[in-house]
Amino acid sequence: MLKSVDCEQEVTYYKASDTMGVASKKRICIAIGAAHKPANAYDAITDNRKQSDILKEEAMHCDTWQAWSRVKDPSAKVTSIVFSFGVTLQDCTNIVNWGIKREVKINRNKKKLTRNRTVETSCDLELEKPKVIQISEDSDFLKFAYEWKEPSKRIEVECKSATKMEPGFLLLYYNRNRGSKMVATLQSCVVFSESELLQNFISRQDAYAEQSLKGSYFKVPGEINQTLLQNHANGEITIGSYCLDTDNTVCWMCFDVDAHESEDDTPASLKEKQLQADSDMETFCSFFDEEEIPYVLEASGSPHSYHIWILLERVEAWIAKSFGEAIMKHLDLDHELFPKQPKLKSKQGYGNLVKLPFAVNKKNNNKSKIFHDGEWIEHIPESGFEINKIDISGWAEYAEENKKKQSQDKKIQNKKIRRLRKDGQIRPCIANALNNTLTGTQGHAMRIAICREYSSVAGYSDEQIAELFETQPDYDFNISLQQVQSITQVEMNPWKCETLRNKCSKYMDCLGCKFNM
Repeated sequence: MLKSVDCEQEVTYYKASDTMGVASKKRICIAIGAAHKPANAYDAITDNRKQSDILKEEAMHCDTWQAWSRVKDPSAKVTSIVFSFGVTLQDCTNIVNWGIKREVKINRNKKKLTRNRTVETSCDLELEKPKVIQISEDSDFLKFAYEWKEPSKRIEVECKSATKMEPGFLLLYYNRNRGSKMVATLQSCVVFSESELLQNFISRQDAYAEQSLKGSYFKVPGEINQTLLQNHANGEITIGSYCLDTDNTVCWMCFDVDAHESEDDTPASLKEKQLQADSDMETFCSFFDEEEIPYVLEASGSPHSYHIWILLERVEAWIAKSFGEAIMKHLDLDHELFPKQPKLKSKQGYGNLVKLPFAVNKKNNNKSKIFHDGEWIEHIPESGFEINKIDISGWAEYAEENKKKQSQDKKIQNKKIRRLRKDGQIRPCIANALNNTLTGTQGHAMRIAICREYSSVAGYSDEQIAELFETQPDYDFNISLQQVQSITQVEMNPWKCETLRNKCSKYMDCLGCKFNM
């Protein structure tokens, strides 16, 4: 990447021979992340989880500080700077704190489901340490860099604790909220009843869906009012909220993380599915906590299944969909996202729906709950429930730029597709995907893409295509052949790269690909 912009520099890694206890003539370090260890790295040599966690933190601090401190000037004549990306302020502060009788303490907060711990370091006698400066704008990094390069040209840096750059050691901590220029938290408010809370989950006021005793939903025309919502919360009726309004706008988005049991599940596979759902839920929540994106976490009623809601200032559905897809791609997660569609198919359409919180599932009589102040609740407490809406309308600018690029790419897509089919070459992303376990929505889409590619481009028979999936855990030749035939009989053309990126993004790596179309 550095070479591509004519800026070749030495790139190394934590615990490499040139980052541990050796002198360096470099005075600038760009650090990507810290030297974190696997969660169970020290379980075998400690007596309990607490000791293991403390040893893991100490090892991370040591290895990271060894690397960062290589750029210190022993003579203290030249300012040394570490530009740190992807490291929290808490970790930066701990990493640079060293001294006599250093101690690491881990404090756990039982009231928080995620990010439920803080790590602190203390010393009886602290050694001199670098100044840690929190940066929120890209431009501030450039200001520090220019001033370091030309000290005579002082540049005023509007940043906490940043004054004149005297010779010393600075650690610039980058904490730009992802998409901070695109996401703004609005004024929060407190609600004191279930109906008052649920009103914020209603995009469309003139209709709702009611759940039958068999679990299916049917449309009910009519205004959604406080009485209806309170009846829902009381279990007298179970309703779902249509995601899109008639003008194709939404006021919420929702990630559906579930572990529903299927007919093919064994006790072991079901347990694995449930653990994965819990882990993915915590990944979502940790990310939103880190990025300061407010959300409502709901246990949706089925075991180990969750709805993670983000309340929005009303925005076009395609913007919310694009925003949610970007979050899942960043986290490498594949779950159902609402809104599913950028707009209604017709003026008479209603689109997809999601069951509202505090619902009683009419099929199994389970009631959903939301997470509040360290516990799952079925009713709003007397003290109230704080909610926040965010404005993501600014995300449209990024999404439009991306759409514009895709539109430009389309001009050469057909030519590349024709060349691809003529040469009989399989795109690397398609071939490499077979080395992965293809599960979930994106895995299913990639299986379709593989069938279309090998049938249309390489001329494989249905039997040959079915054999391609023999490395998959659920492989059965007869079932695979049946599925392949159901695809090749009606769908022959290979998907365009744009389609693959939209449907199977977790398996895509288009950088430098000659078929990037």
